[in-house]
Amino acid sequence: MIASRWMDLGCGGGYFLAALQDSGADKICGLEKSSDLTSLANEALGRRVVQHYEDTLVNAVQNCDADIYTAFFVLEHIEDTRAFFEALRRRPTGTVFAFSVPTFGFATLLESSFVGHFARNLDSVIHTQLYTDSSIDYGLSQAGYERVAEWVFGQDALDLSRALLVNMRDKYPATMLKTVSESLVKIQDQLQVVLDRHYLASERHILAVKKR
Repeated sequence: MIASRWMDLGCGGGYFLAALQDSGADKICGLEKSSDLTSLANEALGRRVVQHYEDTLVNAVQNCDADIYTAFFVLEHIEDTRAFFEALRRRPTGTVFAFSVPTFGFATLLESSFVGHFARNLDSVIHTQLYTDSSIDYGLSQAGYERVAEWVFGQDALDLSRALLVNMRDKYPATMLKTVSESLVKIQDQLQVVLDRHYLASERHILAVKKR
């Protein structure tokens, strides 16, 4: 994998590319819409690895050859997801696609239940999609890719703590709120494990390979 050609779509400040570079990968490239993040990434990487890119990611996949494409929390911003998976379908057999997306889970239920709760997943301002396991499978199937690994985890327990504390701050004394906050912190990891195991987590992290 180190000798492969890597393309990080929507690479932000280049943190993943830096990890690849530190691991010995040399054929790396990133595309980023923000010119400020592009400059920061290239400065941190010590060479011009990231390109300032304002075209669609559909065209990026079509026009930029790579063995491995990555897109971490990017697909939820794409207007035409069908066209993106169609572009992936045109890549050669054996092409790897690694990605992370927000999913409909416990955190989404919280956003729908608490008045005034800041929407992290159901964000209609910058998100165009909210994924489910079924929609992920459908997109990969249309592209001819197969899941070979997945990691199911999220920030739902943290969102629950935030929702409770924000809604209680005008109803409880500060000392009691502090005690409740400390108690919630203690159970966050255990609670998140339960949600993850039951596929109620707010995120999916997928590794897929083109099979046909």
